[in-house]
Amino acid sequence: MKKDNEQGYTLIEVVAVLSIVGVLMMSMSMVVSSMFTRYKTNRIQDQLITLQKVVNQRFVADGNYSRARSSFLIDDKVIPSDMVNDNDLVVAMGKGEILPGNTTFRIRFSELPLTACINLALMSWVSQDTSDLVSMKINNKTFNWPRKAASEDSSMPITAGVASTTCQRGDDNTITWEFQ
Repeated sequence: MKKDNEQGYTLIEVVAVLSIVGVLMMSMSMVVSSMFTRYKTNRIQDQLITLQKVVNQRFVADGNYSRARSSFLIDDKVIPSDMVNDNDLVVAMGKGEILPGNTTFRIRFSELPLTACINLALMSWVSQDTSDLVSMKINNKTFNWPRKAASEDSSMPITAGVASTTCQRGDDNTITWEFQ
């Protein structure tokens, strides 16, 4: 026997509500994922600047960067502890490495996703019309400051279009910065 004051939801109404909730949950997860990626990209930029400063402060008095290696700086305890894992240099996205030279040193980040590669490639290193950055190698293409560049397409700073075509899809990009 059916009462006149009974109310309920039809199957169509339940499916519609569940669909709306599902769409909202997917949207929220994409927003959170995007925010997390932005955070990690900003963090890796900060880590790069920190490493450059650490190496400069440690070796500028020597005028020689021949001992500027990741392992030496980790043993010397000058690299922040959040960037060290089992005597390896780690960064927010991928792996890090510091490589020595006589008058220059290099910092290399590898296993970078596409968005991080593009953002790092577009970083500005100019302050007061000068820079300590000598060159930047993205995957297999080297970019130099205009005073050292062989051609216009290999000079820095690079454009967003050049960065997006030089960086590869996926998580296997490598950028090497050479500083003086």
